[in-house]
Amino acid sequence: LAFLALTCVFWRNLVLHHSEFLKMPQVTAVLADPLAAARLFEVDGEKVHTWLSFQEGVASVTDERRMYSAVAGTTCLLFVFRLIKDLDFQPKMSMVSKTLILSGYDQLHFLVLTAMIWWAFCVGSVVTFGHQFESLSTVGGAFQMWFDAMLTMDTSLFYDQMAHAAHAPWVFTIYFWSFFIIIAVLLINIFLCIFVDAYCIIVENARHAMPMWTELYGVL
Repeated sequence: LAFLALTCVFWRNLVLHHSEFLKMPQVTAVLADPLAAARLFEVDGEKVHTWLSFQEGVASVTDERRMYSAVAGTTCLLFVFRLIKDLDFQPKMSMVSKTLILSGYDQLHFLVLTAMIWWAFCVGSVVTFGHQFESLSTVGGAFQMWFDAMLTMDTSLFYDQMAHAAHAPWVFTIYFWSFFIIIAVLLINIFLCIFVDAYCIIVENARHAMPMWTELYGVL
């Protein structure tokens, strides 16, 4: 409700209070006398102030428009999360939330293990390739690069650059295949298997539960 109220406040400000900032000044030329024989670039202080005030108003509206978009998008996500939580009363409609809760303990341990392995890959990449590959020159850059490579599977992001930076071909080969086998294949599938295992337990427990439309029919 707080995010919804904040979204409404931002919308009201954008619609009602910012229209005055978006009014184009009557005079946009700031030169005191464009036809003057000397001091061609002398400006009129009042005109300059009017024009700069207009620019500041436009910048203010733009910043609040961005904030409004961020708050509105966050509100939509919160509505989705709240909907998932509110469906806990129905056994067959609460599978998502119960799966997340049941798998949370195992996922926590798995994420700690993944973070340790990922950190080791990032530090090793910086030490081995960072001297000639800018994306791997920092640990943060290495984290982002490996994450993008895992999601997109786009070898153009790193393949030629790492092969060039490696002092020996076998070094790059070890890093390339170990990353994709351990992280992109093994760890991601373990991550999904934890969810699937919890989901199977929830489905089995809710197998004989009353469907939502049956409950709705009984209410009506």
